[in-house]
Amino acid sequence: MTIKHIVSSAYLIAISCMLSACSDQHSDHIDEHSAHDHNEKPIQHLKLEDIYSLEKASAVFAKEVDFIIGKEELTAGTLHEIHMSTYSLEKAVAYFVENSEAEEQDLAKQIAVIVEEIHLASENNRSEDTRSYIDQLEKLAQIAGSF
Repeated sequence: MTIKHIVSSAYLIAISCMLSACSDQHSDHIDEHSAHDHNEKPIQHLKLEDIYSLEKASAVFAKEVDFIIGKEELTAGTLHEIHMSTYSLEKAVAYFVENSEAEEQDLAKQIAVIVEEIHLASENNRSEDTRSYIDQLEKLAQIAGSF
């Protein structure tokens, strides 16, 4: 096992613990704000083709993550842009979930959950929730690099 794998594993464990704590806090937050329902389903506004190559998935992942985390102010227009960007990002992450193994696949699955939360929050104009999920995406993307 290389130093890179050991460091990546340590980061995965730390992020998993952090996400678990966030999940507990998020449950309390949901109870306080019944408008956000975890059973809500996204409306498919855009249908994109699946991604079938590592090169394409890596390029789309890097581009869309940079676009999303680069947004400072979350206005209604920006939230719409983020929402539309998540369609491409979901396709890239789906490629990594399907074509990765072990720790990388676990990380891709965690990213998929966060991307879905960004999708739903931005689609429903919840700027504070969107910002929170973007912050989580940024941390996970730093660990993943470009896969």
